Parts: sequence; structure tokens; C-alpha cells
Amino acid sequence: MDLSVVVVTLNGRDMTLACLDTLEAAAAGLAWELVVVDNGSEDGTPAAVRARHPRARVIENGANRGYGPAANQGLREAGGRNVALLNNDTRLPPAALRTLAEFLDARPDVAAVGPQLVHEDGRAQHSFDVEPSLATEVLNKSLLRRLMPARFPSRLQERREPVDVPNLVGACFVMPRAAVADIGEFDETFFYLYEETDWCRRARAAGRRVVLHPGVRITHLQGRTRERMRVRARIEHARSLFAYFRKHHPAQHAILRVVYPVKSLVATVAWGVATVVTLGLWARARRRAAEAAAVLAWQILLCPRGLGLAPAVRTEAPCPATSR
Repeated sequence: MDLSVVVVTLNGRDMTLACLDTLEAAAAGLAWELVVVDNGSEDGTPAAVRARHPRARVIENGANRGYGPAANQGLREAGGRNVALLNNDTRLPPAALRTLAEFLDARPDVAAVGPQLVHEDGRAQHSFDVEPSLATEVLNKSLLRRLMPARFPSRLQERREPVDVPNLVGACFVMPRAAVADIGEFDETFFYLYEETDWCRRARAAGRRVVLHPGVRITHLQGRTRERMRVRARIEHARSLFAYFRKHHPAQHAILRVVYPVKSLVATVAWGVATVVTLGLWARARRRAAEAAAVLAWQILLCPRGLGLAPAVRTEAPCPATSR
């Protein structure tokens, strides 16, 4: 088996089907399989996947186990020489997965390769990121990317050839099975976000490369999977960020926990003022004010587990049902 494609879902039935419909052409020429791990969808996603893609192996969890744990379930089921973790809000052009898989086959020192992600109109998205630091998380990252592009590279610099990067955005994340065996699965401490950042850091620490392949361009409907839970997702982002610093930058973790509430307060005030000045007509200002205020309140309440996306008490999900 050349390739296993693993897709984690939580509702978004139509979006998932549209993504899966592009896989046949994207993997043309490869012997491949599809594994779908569903985290408790309530919109009929598992049944719809089975009906339209009967070759898929569908794993149904009774609840939302988080992205990292669900992705690990898929990795354990995957039998391919390479494994592609794919978000259900992506659309793949013909030969995309074959190109990435062949790239890995020719370079055994690469632990993961990802494509250039683009919007529906072709504009480039951020497809990789630098190592998180106090500078990136406390200051304005967009400003850092413009003022110091050599230290903070981004989509602002056009790339035509594959390039080594610190970590990849996980919308499309292709790994050799051998790398997973050597480096391990995703750290399930991260319920949502930073699991790929953590894995890439571990891969680089093991002497392997992480590569962006700009010759492969994949449409990513960025943000649509969390549109209805933006506030809770923002809280979960902060929780995972703190966990990442606690694990990899313990000396900076205490500083981050002191400074981050200040950043949240400033953002709440700034976006709140923008909302008032625009009489509430600027949707982005309203949304960002609500998100910043929620993250600030969560920190004031000492980061309770019950807020965000993760369950208040982490428990093992019921034994998943697997079917084809």
C-alpha cells in the first residue's frame, strides 16, 4: 500500500464529502486507502461517507476526543507506506497526493511534507510557521513578518522550490510510516491545535527534515470547520499554547502566563472600541472583541477545563465502531 489518507471529522457532512470526492484524482497512480475518524458528528457524516465512499474505513467515536487523539486512531489503522493527514475543509487538485508521496519516497530524511495552501481565489495562505516564542505570541506576528522576514518567514515571500521549515500547518500533512514509528504519535496533551507543531519539533530534534512543497497547491477553506465555535476554539488555542510552552519552553512559560492576560485585555479594549466606533457594523471587530474577552475571562477564572472545546474531565471515549 503506497498511501493511507486519514481524515478526522466532526460534523461538516457536505464539506467532508466534497473533500473526499477529490481524493481519487489526487492519489491517481497510487495504491491507497481512506480512513475517516468521526468525533461524534450529529449531522449524519459517517453514514454519508459510507454511502458515497464505500471503500472508506469509518471509525465512529461516541464523543469529541480531540484532533490529536482521533488522528492517532487513524494512524494506527493506516497500512500505507506514507500517511496523509487531511482536513475535511481542503480540496485537492489532481496528482497532489501522488506528488507529495513520491517526494517522501525519494527523500528518507524528510519526516513530513506539506503543500502550499491557498484560498479559493488562489491567494496564498500561511502554510508553515516559525517556532513559537514569546515574541511571536505576545507581539504582533504580522508586523514581525513584515519587519524581519528573514527571522519570521511567511507566505509573504514567494517560493518556487521545496524548502525546509520549522513546522507545517496541518491541513495537509504527509508523513512516512517509518517516521511515525521513529518519532511517535501525536502528543494527546494537545486536544486541538499545536499537535503538529509539537510533532514537527520532535522530528527536527531527531535529525529529520520538515519541508514545504510549494509546487503542490491545495485549496483550504480556512476557518470554516470552526466557524460556529470560534470563541471556544480561541480558548482552546490558548490552552494548547500554554501546554506547548510548558513542555518545550518551561522557563518562558511563567512569563507567558503573566503577559498573555495583558495581551488579551489590550485586544478586548481595542476591538471593543472599534466595535463602538463603527456602531457594531464591522463584523470582524465584533467577533474579535468577543474572542479576546472570552480568552481574558477564561484566564481570570484560572483556565477551567470546562470552557473551550475539551471536555471538563478527560475520559476515554467508548470503544469506537469501525466499518467499511
